[in-house]
Amino acid sequence: MRNNPGGVLKTVADMLDYILPNGLIVYTETKSGKRQEYSGSDNHELNIPMAVLVNGNSASASEIFAGAMQDYDKAQIIGTQTFGKGIVQTIRPLTDGSAVKYTIAKYFTPKGQDIHGKGVTPDSIVELPDDATEDVQLKAAVEYLNGKMSVSAAE
Repeated sequence: MRNNPGGVLKTVADMLDYILPNGLIVYTETKSGKRQEYSGSDNHELNIPMAVLVNGNSASASEIFAGAMQDYDKAQIIGTQTFGKGIVQTIRPLTDGSAVKYTIAKYFTPKGQDIHGKGVTPDSIVELPDDATEDVQLKAAVEYLNGKMSVSAAE
């Protein structure tokens, strides 16, 4: 999810439906308090060690993904604080051919985490220096996964 600026809310909810257990994936709430829930119900659940890499350029739908994986304890979130775009926006075309983009709701992770303006805090904070010659975030993810696999193999 590093450097992923986001995407469509329904698309990320559909992706998470294949990974998470049945239940709440994400919800939106309008200023007036109207809540819309996106829940998984396909009886799919992925039960393997996973890591999700994030950074300050991870925003919107990628934050929904990372936040839901974190809330369900399905993956180790590794990297740096995400961008913090926890709002749903829509575009309204105008008669002159231009358009207006405006916010219609905020979204929340399954456990109610409001990430707007805050972002998702990684489980393991790993900075990637600009002058890095090695991807230390990816290395941290591989080390985490190797550790999880050796524990599973020992059981």
